[in-house]
Amino acid sequence: MNNTSFNIAGFIQPYYVVELLHQDDHDCFNNRQLFDVLPEIEVNYRDLETELPTHIPSFKDVFQCIIDLHESPKTYSFGEDAMKSFIEYHDALNERKRSTIDNDIHGVLSKAKGQSARLATILHVADHCIKSASTQLNETNRLSLEVGEDSMSRSTVLTNHLINVKYILCPPVTSESPQRLRGK
Repeated sequence: MNNTSFNIAGFIQPYYVVELLHQDDHDCFNNRQLFDVLPEIEVNYRDLETELPTHIPSFKDVFQCIIDLHESPKTYSFGEDAMKSFIEYHDALNERKRSTIDNDIHGVLSKAKGQSARLATILHVADHCIKSASTQLNETNRLSLEVGEDSMSRSTVLTNHLINVKYILCPPVTSESPQRLRGK
């Protein structure tokens, strides 16, 4: 395999994410990970929406669609508008990278470029499979391999959010952590 990539999803308590990010990260493993810590929201049961859509797709149906779509390898590419958006975002992340002296933030921004492209593809496939499972139609053979601008746009918003979460969770640069400063 010349170019392998994979995605893993899971749940972890925020305390352990912070602990993980405070450890010595000699191989930049943490920069490759996307962490999200959702705010805790207290909601009274009676305030929850009671009217449900007529058909809610099951996770099983959505995941089965994803599996069926990828029985054989697929290569996705950006459409013209999505590519323009990706290039703009890529270059904006490079500009942000140049303006920081913190190696950890530099690493987070470096990895975010590829992560945004992968997230756009994941959103593209997920949208298709949710729609397919919602309509109860088997449309697994009708997925476009061209990722659209809408998926890239939503990926940019999501990636920026995940970068901000990492900024919050990362330990601050201190005089005890000079190795985090670029050029040191």
